Amino acid sequence: MLYLGIGDICTQDFTHFLKKGQMIGEERKKYPNKYPNRLNLEDGRLAEFFLGKKGMMRNFIIYETEDPQQLLNLQTFWLPEIRYTFIPIFHVTDIKKSWEEKWGAT
Repeated sequence: MLYLGIGDICTQDFTHFLKKGQMIGEERKKYPNKYPNRLNLEDGRLAEFFLGKKGMMRNFIIYETEDPQQLLNLQTFWLPEIRYTFIPIFHVTDIKKSWEEKWGAT
């Protein structure tokens, strides 16, 4: 299942924030099933974006997991620096299939 993770960055201590980023990277290597997978763009970059203009304090990342506990683990790790909201997202073909099952194919 795909989730849009919207993160509100709640810190001005960016030195600590960056250190935690390194820490979670190490944890992801050591415990690969602890956190949800992050999707990458075709060019290999992480599918992580900031909303608005540069310097804004809200980002979003697309995650993939079948285990909601991984989302909780991620939120717990980042508190209090980031407050996440996770929204399930669906591919248009999945929605179209559901509509066709309910209302008939066009």
